[in-house]
Amino acid sequence: MRLFHFRFQRRPGSPISIILALNFLTALGLAVITPFLALYFESFVSIQMVGLILAGSYGVSILANIFGAKIIEQIHEQRSLTLALAGTTLTVFLIGFVGHVAAIVSFFTLYTFLLTIVWFNVDLYVKHYSDATNLSGNEGKAGVFGNLGWLIGPMLGGLVAARYGLPSVFIFSALFTLVALILFVEARPHDRELAPPKHDRFKHALKEYFSNSELRRLYVIYFGLSFIYSAWAFIPVSLTQLGASISTVGLVFGLSALPWVLFEYPIGKLADRRLGERRFIIAGLAIVTIMLFVLGATRSLWSFVAVLFIGITGTSLIERTHQSYFLKLVDESEVEKISIWRTATGLGYIAAPLLAALILSASSLGFYYTVVGFVSVLFLAAATGLKHRT
Repeated sequence: MRLFHFRFQRRPGSPISIILALNFLTALGLAVITPFLALYFESFVSIQMVGLILAGSYGVSILANIFGAKIIEQIHEQRSLTLALAGTTLTVFLIGFVGHVAAIVSFFTLYTFLLTIVWFNVDLYVKHYSDATNLSGNEGKAGVFGNLGWLIGPMLGGLVAARYGLPSVFIFSALFTLVALILFVEARPHDRELAPPKHDRFKHALKEYFSNSELRRLYVIYFGLSFIYSAWAFIPVSLTQLGASISTVGLVFGLSALPWVLFEYPIGKLADRRLGERRFIIAGLAIVTIMLFVLGATRSLWSFVAVLFIGITGTSLIERTHQSYFLKLVDESEVEKISIWRTATGLGYIAAPLLAALILSASSLGFYYTVVGFVSVLFLAAATGLKHRT
């Protein structure tokens, strides 16, 4: 029985507003816990082991992206999204409830898998209800709503952690994914089944994908952005080492999302109308690369925070423009190619913690950021080869 008889729709047949709200709530749920993952795991294991745990957990997102198309085909889009939202609610609640490292890692791994399925569906919805004239704009809107969650979530998480302890943050996060689940079930868009992907074409799609130079470069850029974001999982540890409290960590992470909220939609509109995505991607990667080198040498808390804000402003130029660039090259029916492209994020989230585990066994977080800066130069080089598109 339907509990709420309404639809969050901008126009008949368009679920964009529902998807924006869903993006906000799921991002909010993740943002509440993200600043505290490394700190929470560090209470059970060494900082070197934290990198291995995060790498192993994020590795499942690759599987989720590879098999996401098949999952959606078998149980359909609405059902797969509903089950994934229900699963994320349960698993993130259990992470804070169980208090044993093996169980926590298992539940976080499953949470990562299911959240990847959620955002796979979100990408498909945005692509389906957009065209070449508004795709970057709609991606920008999705970014703004998602990043509102990243603005609010860490500050809420910091307050909850300071008052009730780190485990309570995960239980608190489950409330937001539960609301997202209720929203989608009660006000979901009309069912839109995908054309079933031809699984015998996956190898052909893989070869076709990497024979295209632009798609190869976009894969490297997506990998690079995920690699950098994953490296930032250790920033809360750096902040505490520089003297920040738990509540300050939450405040810094929350306010650091402000550039995403302010800039992603206008950047998307500018990319659609005039400038194209390429310039924003190159400028953003240049800013981020410089930021990483400076972070590696910074020893003052507030200087560290200021540099972090500048770097996040750089990522706001990349985050949605690289995605809309890709979706302008690939039709929504080419689900295999979308699956291949999305594996880049899982690889990035694996590579950075593995690199951290290697470096932190012998050196400091400052040196780690410097090494990540050198790696980021490679991502910037890949971006310079993109073509100008509007």
